[in-house]
Amino acid sequence: MSILRTSDDGSRPMTEQRDNDFLQCVARLKPGVSLKQAQANIDTITAKWHQQYPQKINAGAKVIPELTAMVGNTRSALFMLCAMAGCVLLVACVNVANLLLARSLSRNREISIRAALGAGRWQIIKQLLVESTLLGTLGGFAGLLLAIWGVDSMKAFLPGIPRMDEISPDPRVFGFTVLLSLGVGIFAGLMPAWRVSHPNLATSMNEVTRGSSEGAAGGRTRASLVVIEIVLALVLLASAGLLVKSFLRLQKVPAGFDHTRVMTARIALPNESYPKPLDTTQFYKKLLERISVLPGVQSAAAAWWIPLSGSEITLTFDVQERPLPEGQQPVAQVNVVTPEYFQTLRTPVALGRAFTERDDKNSPPVAIVSESFAKQYFSGENPIGKRITPNGSVEGKPPVREIVGVVADMHLISLRLAPKPQIYIPDQQFGIHSMSIFVRTQVAPESLTNTLRRTVAEIDKDVPIYRTQTLTDYMSQSVAQPRLNAMLVGLFALISLLLAAAGIFGVMSYSVTQRTQEIGIRLALGAQRYDVLRLIIVQGMRVVGLGLVLGLIGVFVCTRLLQSLLFGIGATDLTTMLSVTLILTAVAFVACLLPARRASLVDPIEALRAE
Repeated sequence: MSILRTSDDGSRPMTEQRDNDFLQCVARLKPGVSLKQAQANIDTITAKWHQQYPQKINAGAKVIPELTAMVGNTRSALFMLCAMAGCVLLVACVNVANLLLARSLSRNREISIRAALGAGRWQIIKQLLVESTLLGTLGGFAGLLLAIWGVDSMKAFLPGIPRMDEISPDPRVFGFTVLLSLGVGIFAGLMPAWRVSHPNLATSMNEVTRGSSEGAAGGRTRASLVVIEIVLALVLLASAGLLVKSFLRLQKVPAGFDHTRVMTARIALPNESYPKPLDTTQFYKKLLERISVLPGVQSAAAAWWIPLSGSEITLTFDVQERPLPEGQQPVAQVNVVTPEYFQTLRTPVALGRAFTERDDKNSPPVAIVSESFAKQYFSGENPIGKRITPNGSVEGKPPVREIVGVVADMHLISLRLAPKPQIYIPDQQFGIHSMSIFVRTQVAPESLTNTLRRTVAEIDKDVPIYRTQTLTDYMSQSVAQPRLNAMLVGLFALISLLLAAAGIFGVMSYSVTQRTQEIGIRLALGAQRYDVLRLIIVQGMRVVGLGLVLGLIGVFVCTRLLQSLLFGIGATDLTTMLSVTLILTAVAFVACLLPARRASLVDPIEALRAE
């Protein structure tokens, strides 16, 4: 937050300069007034501005809820994470339903006897639902314990997420967990309970006494559930692969500075004690001189804004060789820095020179621009020596400034956004009250926090120093949301992959158990063990193949919803799709291979004796 002070030299304050369009306003709507109505009123006001100041105002105003302004794009990411968590829950439900169905089919004789003795369908369903609900409740209690531990872990390893510190389990979470556990238990147990609650007594007894495999309908049902698991697992794996790949590419974006071992802090000078720009520049010069000689300090600098802090100031400017009328002038980010700024942040100077102590109020006004600025406004030309006029000044009319250097692009807002054209102005020619200090150290930056406070207090005990934070923290916070997305969705995908593998293994193991006599007969009639192995694997992979085909269709439909969360890759990245498909295929093959190997080792004599 900046305090816009009145001007002491007779020039207009910033609130009366119509070309200053960087300010934001906070307002509370009247009761009964909607955002749409407020936006309509703002549009009317801005339309009058454009008519009254056609050469000054070339911007509009948008009404945004405060919550939206606070959380930004986090809302869409959280909705995505909730959807992914729902997919994992559905995979778990399908898996449990499949296991309960297999168990209920193995109890077919018991249920048939109950029905023969007079048990009604509702009594059978109620018994099976009580069992599944108890299972869901126990799972929900275990999940709640894991969630408590997981939230604490996220707070420790994922800083930078809005309001993360406020997240904690409360009675609402406990109540939701109870209701969800009951719902999952009922949902997972309903289909198996309904499936076996009206058995055909003659068929059931006949199947059981023969020891043969389950009915065809039961086999198709369990195979369909496995297909659903594979589809959901593939969608989650593809989403996780895209988000992880996007995060890795985001981390490789050059920030334009070296964030290691740099401590930052914000300082705001009281206007009463430092009324003139010269007073502020002298304070910061004295402060940096004292900080630079502290033990463990390599260099120190100050600047208006901190890279990747999410804050910026943009001003219109004019190129002297190509002047434009007011209202049509381009916009660039502006940062006021001390001479040691680029050295401290290790930002390379591509052309010309950095600022020096000679660039003071009595020397010609100068500026340094970024590489993107030079490419956009001086393409094919040498920008050194060109003159620009940023429309901002602390004293009098904005001066024409000569470009003396070109530095690498630096990200002020986010690594996801391309660097904007930037103009750097020496602080001795643009003295401001509120600046951030940067201290590059040879020791742990956090260890200098108290030393910095004492150093500031030695100069002026009334000057506050706040927001002490390392530049690495800013770097980490800038990718906190993509990191959270990649980690959580990756975790969800891993869980769904394990559940799908367990589901395939369970179905194939049950199938092998049911077909033990059949396999024994095949072996007794001359079939080779390799033939049995191939038979079981082909049976399982046929189901897996159907799931993969349907899953790829689901992937190409669902991953398009992730496009706004991705960086540097498309939502249908073929490399990612092929990789996750191969991973799921390999896991499914192993899940089929283990029961198939057990089937190939069946002893025909023991199998026929059991028959």
